[in-house]
Amino acid sequence: MDVVSRLGYTNTFRLSKEEMTDMNHRIILALISSIIVLALLMSAAAFCVADEPNASVNGSVTYRERIALTEGATLVIELRDVSYADAAAPLIARQTITNPGQVPIDFEIEYSRQDIESRNTYSISATIFESDGRMAFTNDTAYDVITGGNPNKVDMLLIVVQPPPDMADVNAPDWQSWIEVPAEITGAHLLPGELEPTLRVTYLQSDIENCALRGAEHIQVDGNDIILTVTLMERPESALTAHCDDKVVELDTIQQIGPNLKPGETYRVVVNDKLITTITVPAVDFAMSASGAIA
Repeated sequence: MDVVSRLGYTNTFRLSKEEMTDMNHRIILALISSIIVLALLMSAAAFCVADEPNASVNGSVTYRERIALTEGATLVIELRDVSYADAAAPLIARQTITNPGQVPIDFEIEYSRQDIESRNTYSISATIFESDGRMAFTNDTAYDVITGGNPNKVDMLLIVVQPPPDMADVNAPDWQSWIEVPAEITGAHLLPGELEPTLRVTYLQSDIENCALRGAEHIQVDGNDIILTVTLMERPESALTAHCDDKVVELDTIQQIGPNLKPGETYRVVVNDKLITTITVPAVDFAMSASGAIA
């Protein structure tokens, strides 16, 4: 008699070959599922980290004119990839400073290093919008940063775009001869990943010196219509402006719509009294359901 029989364990639990095979399969499937879940979690974590800002460009903006900013003024700092000529520069990061006070104004715009290509060129721009919607100041000099040995700190000097109504001769003796005209709009779409719905509108402007400057920009929501005005300041037609349309470039303006758009609602985007496109705000995030092309 063997030891097991002598101890009384005659009903020892045994698995059949088929049951053992089935159990092994279950264990393998469980391990594979765990590995897949772990890989997905690690990928999601890596994606989130990549999107988080982990670097910054800082500096200041000022201008020479003795013009005080009003309480409702807004300073917009943008970091863009300007590597490609004759094309709208992709937006990397944006900082909006409301009621910035008086110049010099300090800024610090954060970005993710994952969005930067070492071979590309990046530039910082600054624009001050006044409380009446005027684009009051902007930079006319390129401030390259980050790559190619360029710094991460810049002190920017802005020029007058549209002076206050009572100071029409600040920028040039012939400022009052310039006229405000609607910009030619080429498209519009919502920017993904913004905390509030933000609209990007593209338009054409002459790229020839002394032909055109950015004008006023204004946005409002009226029911299911998102209504924008985008203008340019141009010289009156003359022999000096005969060739202004020979070279144009596509530019853009970024406008925050605000948090009051209703998920699931469809809105018409009307720019300069022309229907450009329609957008639908999803329930999960602000993504565009239309192509963004002119209707």
